[in-house]
Amino acid sequence: MTTLLYFSSQLRMGRKILLFVAIVNCVPEKIRELAEFAKRRGTVTGVKLVGNYGTPVGKGVTILEAGSEEAVFAYFSPMLQFFKSVEIYPALPMEKVMEFATLMKK
Repeated sequence: MTTLLYFSSQLRMGRKILLFVAIVNCVPEKIRELAEFAKRRGTVTGVKLVGNYGTPVGKGVTILEAGSEEAVFAYFSPMLQFFKSVEIYPALPMEKVMEFATLMKK
């Protein structure tokens, strides 16, 4: 599965919250093992899982909120053994993306 990060600066109780979207490409032979790991893993400090979606071909998308890049690193690091690839990108809400797009030169 491949992982995308969606970045949205929000303030919650005075703290900056980052929203990430991650896209992962799983090792097919390790999907069952990944599912077992995910069940027993528990929470990761500084990370709130917003959504986790998968496909029958081993690709998945994870959406999470985090207070820092380090928290996202802590979330994904123990699972790297189950992935062929992980892509994490900062992103913005579409309204903000469109705002920046108007600033781009042709």
